[in-house]
Amino acid sequence: MHTLVIVVMVMSVMTTQQAIVSETLTIDTIFSYSTSTKPIIAANYTFLGPLIQAYENDPIIVRVIYKLAQPTTIHWHGMFQIGTPNMDGAVGVTQCAISSFSEMTYTSKAQPAGTA
Repeated sequence: MHTLVIVVMVMSVMTTQQAIVSETLTIDTIFSYSTSTKPIIAANYTFLGPLIQAYENDPIIVRVIYKLAQPTTIHWHGMFQIGTPNMDGAVGVTQCAISSFSEMTYTSKAQPAGTA
């Protein structure tokens, strides 16, 4: 079981206008890492994956297209999962793994500001 960590930068904003932040992650590549026995999983062919930028309280929708043989999850570094604990990527604790060769859509709210 692998867990991929994606960084979401949440910025503070004074207005109440919200925008939906949408991203598609294709996960189909594993790289070896010279100083570790653990492999690196790439999202959109990069590690740590693409930076997702949002303003505080913007809805975030991330479609994951998973093309590897071993099930996985995604952990959203620095984001609170208030009301969406099943989207936090702790396999068997808060979320079931994304099955091999399948898709999942993560939805949450960008909070708190200042996280990255």
